[in-house]
Amino acid sequence: MNNILVTVTRGKIAENLHRGHISIVDKNKKLVASVGNPEFITYLRSCAKPIQAIPVITTGAYKKFNLTDEEITIFAGSLNGEDFQVNILKNILRKLNLDESCLKCGIHPPSHRETREKTKEFGVLHNNCAGKHLAMLTLCKFFNWEIENYDSINHPVQQLILDEIANFTEVEKKNIHIGTDGCGVPVFAVPLKNFAIAYMKLAVPNAVGDNLRKKAVEMLMRNAVKYPELIAGNRRICTEIMRVKSNLFAKVGADGSYGLALFKKGLGVALKIESGNMKALNVAVIEILRQLKILDESDIEKLKIFYDLKVINHRKNIVGRFIPSFKLD
Repeated sequence: MNNILVTVTRGKIAENLHRGHISIVDKNKKLVASVGNPEFITYLRSCAKPIQAIPVITTGAYKKFNLTDEEITIFAGSLNGEDFQVNILKNILRKLNLDESCLKCGIHPPSHRETREKTKEFGVLHNNCAGKHLAMLTLCKFFNWEIENYDSINHPVQQLILDEIANFTEVEKKNIHIGTDGCGVPVFAVPLKNFAIAYMKLAVPNAVGDNLRKKAVEMLMRNAVKYPELIAGNRRICTEIMRVKSNLFAKVGADGSYGLALFKKGLGVALKIESGNMKALNVAVIEILRQLKILDESDIEKLKIFYDLKVINHRKNIVGRFIPSFKLD
């Protein structure tokens, strides 16, 4: 199986090969293009965040706590830790009458370099997954569920999320593989084709199956396009793609996973780089959109920091390149 997605050269030869898998499905759940194995089982990682945010809307929890469109959107994001994002998260905490100690996502430096350099102390609200955890706490408060162990798969909020993952991916709960994500909560693995089906439903809300979820998807996708800086942040591939093209939803997941919902084409795209290399992932994402004619050359020029990647040595010489190496079948 020739599933090399990105080749990294040094001089005249290939030094590193990043293999992976791509599945693209249409509104009829038909596989219309692929590379590698559509049945390859992979964790959704943060690509699950928009699905995990849906119950906040369908239950009406967002109304009870008077959440704004921006506050709803940030639940679906993998955040940069930028000040404007942290301020939104703080406002949600106030509405929930909770403090930062309730979040179990852990602490890491902000992903945004400038914020990281100027911030003296990092907290849980700088974590990429702080928005997702606040979505879970919003549901706990709405249902009056205890919050002490909301990170356990046996907690009602995680079971509610598991139901949502099963609904969107069309994989029975018993067949969904469950692990622990980097932020400590359950993470879900399904065949790549089913991952793509979930993203197709984000692109085609009518395919979700019921009116309540349909309206929730429409709301979340509308807001994501309006506030792309809340899905990732400045100089992050998801945000920058949606700034260039407003007819899609783009979402990264850790360790080489990526999902795309292409609204006009009615397609769901799922991608996994086996090595987990995020530079190779970015190149592959842009190349998929180029081959699908979503991005033209002028669009790619605006996104070249993610696509035109060079290998540079310690003397600042260009000694190699990241080259997309696949053709969608």
